[in-house]
Amino acid sequence: LCQVFLGAPKITVPKIDIPLNIAGKAYLGDAVVDAPTVSEPVAPAAKPTAPAPVVSGADGEVVPIYRTKPKYPRSAARRGLEGVVTISFTITKTGGVRGASVIRATPKNVFDKAALKAIMKWKFQPKLVNGQPVERQATQEIKFKLN
Repeated sequence: LCQVFLGAPKITVPKIDIPLNIAGKAYLGDAVVDAPTVSEPVAPAAKPTAPAPVVSGADGEVVPIYRTKPKYPRSAARRGLEGVVTISFTITKTGGVRGASVIRATPKNVFDKAALKAIMKWKFQPKLVNGQPVERQATQEIKFKLN
């Protein structure tokens, strides 16, 4: 018995609201991740774009130039779970992320992997001290919310 399926499958993608205005602190603010709804049709995912250029950033500002949206875990969405993950990490001299770790998560071990996987792909404008890039610590809170 052979079945043939025509057309693209209907999938849903979470909506993520990540604040873009960062003002002078190493804390990046809150990011809210909405769970997918079953009835929402979604167009095929676009390929990630290159990091956006940064026009300016005062010394001391944490300036993200590229952010990858975390995926809302399917099992959490099915169970109706919402949560918050706070991540501590190092912004490298080249603007990459190193040493990301969960410092707080509610509920524990539900959204941790999705948040860590996404933040490891983020890029930042390096901090300059006396014209030289230096590493710095930062913290990001990501909120996972159902629609």
